[in-house]
Amino acid sequence: MTRVECFGGYGSFGEMEHFEADDREDIVAIAGGHVATYAATKTMLLGWGTGLHGESLSPLTSRWSLSVRSIACGGSHVLLCTTSGECLWWGDQFNTNATQPKPVVFPSPDVFVTQVAAGDAHSLVLDAATGRVFSWGSNAFGQCSVTKDEAIVTGVPVPQSRFIAAGAHHSAVISCDGHLYTFGWGLYHQLGHGTTDNVFTPTRVRSLEGVGQLQRNHFTGLARVACGAWHTAGRPLLLSKVMKKPCGCSSHYDRRCVHVGLGPARPTRTICFSHSPYFEVIGMCCLQGHATLASQAFPTLLDVDYTVADVSCGTRHTTVRTVDGAGHRWGFTGPSRRIVAGQSADPNSTHVQVKAEPCHRIASGAYHDVLVIT
Repeated sequence: MTRVECFGGYGSFGEMEHFEADDREDIVAIAGGHVATYAATKTMLLGWGTGLHGESLSPLTSRWSLSVRSIACGGSHVLLCTTSGECLWWGDQFNTNATQPKPVVFPSPDVFVTQVAAGDAHSLVLDAATGRVFSWGSNAFGQCSVTKDEAIVTGVPVPQSRFIAAGAHHSAVISCDGHLYTFGWGLYHQLGHGTTDNVFTPTRVRSLEGVGQLQRNHFTGLARVACGAWHTAGRPLLLSKVMKKPCGCSSHYDRRCVHVGLGPARPTRTICFSHSPYFEVIGMCCLQGHATLASQAFPTLLDVDYTVADVSCGTRHTTVRTVDGAGHRWGFTGPSRRIVAGQSADPNSTHVQVKAEPCHRIASGAYHDVLVIT
């Protein structure tokens, strides 16, 4: 039986409830927000938590004639796309409120949405068939890459893309050739460009050149990226095949070895850059499993003894799922059920291994994590 479990948060708003799916149905998508959690099967969308802005559907359990592909929770709104490429939203965004799903209107009718991402007040969607990325919402820090706040859906000027992520006020896009482009709020180095400037145009993170696996004289780059409020984390794309390594040896790449640049092999799993002024570790600011107060102005390697399959970020924490179904979390963990965050005397810098496994999917809310477990 497939079930959804939540951990690490406060639970003050009911967002930490669990759910067990029918034996005939699998959980196909999950998402966590500030005060709400969603899980979707092929025929049903479930939500729990206290939506303060209408982001919790009423009733919380809804039967659908649509099949869900991807779902994302923003600060006060929810985005969803179906397997037929339709994109829906509800909640509160850009001074508009919807208590039931409404379709997103795109500049052209041929947009087929395959992934959605939501920030505090902005939205991103990806059409993987064409590699196009679209945005709308608050552009106060450049997170939509337009000239002003825009309620109208607008194309983002990036190369053909394969993955998107949205933080509180910044955005990240992985191009089809594996390069990472970031834009938006940069005060805590979360964009990875070495400065604290806001960036209004998608800009390639040059320090990630040489990340991934060398294939036909080109490094594969990143496969996944996740954004928190003040940080960003990514997983390189590694292939399983026999080929010559940059360090000179020939063997199978088995997702255990990442080569950065042309130097010797380094056993690493996750690439991180970020800073938080409020506590010791914000997920990715963790080298060799230890806390660090240093601001990570450029992507920093996280050495671990396991192979990361997926990564997600909350407001002040980072969670990864390994290929063998284990979960690991760094950064903030709710010390109690108190509503106000950040008031604990604890350092909030410990590494926690999730005992529930095997885990097949992960998603992060502001302070809690959502896992699909069998």
